[in-house]
Amino acid sequence: MIAFDSAPPPEAPDPPRKIFRMAPHDRMAGSVPVWDYERTAKETVAGEIATAANQSGAPAIGLAYRAESGHPGGSLPREFGFGDILDIVNPLHHVPVVGTIYRHVTGDEIQPASRIVGGAIFGGGPGAASGLVNLIAEEETGRDIPGNVLALARGEPVELKNKATAAYDKTHRWQERYNS
Repeated sequence: MIAFDSAPPPEAPDPPRKIFRMAPHDRMAGSVPVWDYERTAKETVAGEIATAANQSGAPAIGLAYRAESGHPGGSLPREFGFGDILDIVNPLHHVPVVGTIYRHVTGDEIQPASRIVGGAIFGGGPGAASGLVNLIAEEETGRDIPGNVLALARGEPVELKNKATAAYDKTHRWQERYNS
């Protein structure tokens, strides 16, 4: 009698499934939706590491693999925590002149979201708006509004930190002199 191997033939793996995902696109300055084949976890991690190694900005996916990504602030923004909740409910942060003095004396820093939410809690809509305007002023000049007023009282110049705004300002001043 002849013995045959009764093992079934090996099954072919399932063909990859098509999935809908967001893919980076240079012309769109971001991501666009595409239909693509599903990738294994190994392929996904390898692709994300390669992306993080090749980019100098701070993309969300690259931050997981490259902590020294060159974030504009010099370090990565910290996550929202219990200390931020305390900053929100601390009225000393949100009273206009007192808040600046309090932060200067204690060295305590308040996150932008905490500043806006705390302003809304203590001042309603106008408080949230003033917190937002104060953050914009701080982003543009490096100092909040009371800090800029104090600098002007001391005779210090208020310089713009944002290069695009500074370039516009320089061009605008030149046009005023030229047109006068």
